[in-house]
Amino acid sequence: MYGKIGTRPPRFGIRAIPTQIFFNENGEEVWRHEGFLDEKAIVDRLTEMEVEQPEFGNKE
Repeated sequence: MYGKIGTRPPRFGIRAIPTQIFFNENGEEVWRHEGFLDEKAIVDRLTEMEVEQPEFGNKE
């Protein structure tokens, strides 16, 4: 499943680390980013994709 140290996993075509790959509900890749993304950028992208934010922690 994972490549050996110093190799890239071929299944997802990883060319750089870190790589973020977002999939839709059918398991199809819908967005990919190579390089660092901070939390705000990830949340912004998920918002653009109209992904609902799960509820965490205490419910009031």
